[in-house]
Amino acid sequence: MFKKRILKNYRKFGIEPSSELLEYATFCDKYSEDLIDSAGLQHALCTYLDKVSLRHQALSESINRYKEPPMADTFTESVNMAVGAILNNDLFKGCQLTVSSEKNFAMKDGKYLKPDVGIWRKNILIFTVECKTNLGYDRGSWKTHFENKTNKYTKNGIKPEGITWLVATESNWAGFPSNDPRTGTNWLCLCHRGSWFGGKNNSSKLSESMNPGVVESIINSIVSVI
Repeated sequence: MFKKRILKNYRKFGIEPSSELLEYATFCDKYSEDLIDSAGLQHALCTYLDKVSLRHQALSESINRYKEPPMADTFTESVNMAVGAILNNDLFKGCQLTVSSEKNFAMKDGKYLKPDVGIWRKNILIFTVECKTNLGYDRGSWKTHFENKTNKYTKNGIKPEGITWLVATESNWAGFPSNDPRTGTNWLCLCHRGSWFGGKNNSSKLSESMNPGVVESIINSIVSVI
């Protein structure tokens, strides 16, 4: 389970994990054991992201740091853990699925892709989650990037329904088009407009602004490809 593995590996390096990481790991384990539902796992994910951001903000105020560390890696690691919790649930028992981040996926042309979060069966990639903190700077070209990446994956054996674009917040961006069938399946946004990590700059916290059913949609998509 996550909490035991995290404690073991941190202590191997002579350090202790943060309280928010252990709390999130506990909720991931609870989901795996059917003690909370997918909405509870989604709330735990958002709460973890909020607390990591607040830790960054607190240190920034303490040392007069004007540019805080980006949340992209934290977002990817938290999604990795959520997907790991999903795969550890009885729903996927016996499916022989594993999750990883940034693991090389070899394409037929000899080049590589590195899925942010990938699900593998016996070293064969079957599902990917591309994690974006937001699409503010990419609001005009995100769809082109998604289509290009989808084309590469499908040419190399990945089903189109196994490619998910997960954005943390709709702030600074209009959101996915409601009339596209990929919205809510392949295209998911964790939290609605006006939210930001930790509620920075008078925004709502992610944990207060969740779009419902996002984790459940990921579960349904995984089921559709196995």
